[in-house]
Amino acid sequence: MTPEATSPATSLRERAEHRRARERRALRGLGVVLLALVLVPALQADPPPGVSGGGLAVTLSLVALVASFTAIVVRAMHGEPGLPGTIALLVVLAASGTVLTGVQASGSGELTLTLVAWIAGARLPLRIAVALTATAAVALAIVIAATAPHPLTSILTTLLLAALLLLMARLFRRAEDERERAETAAEQLREAHARDAQAAALAERARIARELHDVLAHSLSGLALQLEGARLMAEREGVGADLQQSIDRSRRLAEDGLGEARRAVGALRGDDLPGVRDLDDLVRVWSADHAVPARLVVEGDARELPAEAGLALYRATQEALTNAVRHGHPARADVVLRYEAGRTSLVIADHRADGAPVGAGPLADAGSGYGLSAMRERAAQVGGTVQAGPTDDGFRVELEIPA
Repeated sequence: MTPEATSPATSLRERAEHRRARERRALRGLGVVLLALVLVPALQADPPPGVSGGGLAVTLSLVALVASFTAIVVRAMHGEPGLPGTIALLVVLAASGTVLTGVQASGSGELTLTLVAWIAGARLPLRIAVALTATAAVALAIVIAATAPHPLTSILTTLLLAALLLLMARLFRRAEDERERAETAAEQLREAHARDAQAAALAERARIARELHDVLAHSLSGLALQLEGARLMAEREGVGADLQQSIDRSRRLAEDGLGEARRAVGALRGDDLPGVRDLDDLVRVWSADHAVPARLVVEGDARELPAEAGLALYRATQEALTNAVRHGHPARADVVLRYEAGRTSLVIADHRADGAPVGAGPLADAGSGYGLSAMRERAAQVGGTVQAGPTDDGFRVELEIPA
């Protein structure tokens, strides 16, 4: 069982990106409003922006104010965490607002302090944010005291608004931290549950593997020993060659079944699964055991297939060849593995000799009778299909998978 989960590194990156996105929205939202409250009055106050005297100071202050705010937003958009750069831009922003307040007594340059407090609270550690905001507030208070007609009211109003926005920014940042911690804890819990589920699945697979090994290995080993004893007895008694060969083939089939059981147990334990690379041996051994000519033909450019897809092709061949003997009297069998663009197909066809009886073969009563159903289920698990039916001289099975 492999849980479909995002890797921890990817999740951390995604959470960091979500947090940066929320910070950008917060900066752009309230920050643009505060910037507009500074810029619009500045364009109408006296002196207006110009290229000389007080107008030039207003122009330069506004340019520095807009440029520093834009640079801060851009840094937030690109997730640049460097404190020195952010602090330097906030100093330029605060200085621009202070100069603008001193030049335009009737403007609203003092609101720049609230913009500085909001950004510092959202982007900087608490101590640095408070120190930077307090320094900017002292400088602005000195300028207001020297230029404003009612300095005390203006200073108190500006300082209270700046303190409020700094507090709001800190609460916003704390809420984001809490959200990130909660998301991290939830993801760690999901990962722990996924690990527990995977461990439980592996334990169950190991239990099934042990049961299969104990049952099948014991039974098939005993059967192989009994058949070996029967073969030796047949040799001593001088029974017919056909009977001796039949016993010998039965013993080999029991040994092959034991090997397949061990491979199935190994697959449950995570060992390599049989696949198309094993088809040639499968066809050759079947041909030798049943004295039926058979061949494997590979068409197209061979390529690596997913393990489950290769297993489906292997089991389909195994089942179809077994059914050919169980339910008929084949004179030969053809197995064609065809690699095509975007798909792989497998055709197993057995052919009767002229005059061979039609109907059940000598092993018709052996097996569960669910071979084709199991084949279709296995193919469906990898997105494939199975077509099967009689032909003029035998039986044909075709499996197609999108791999």
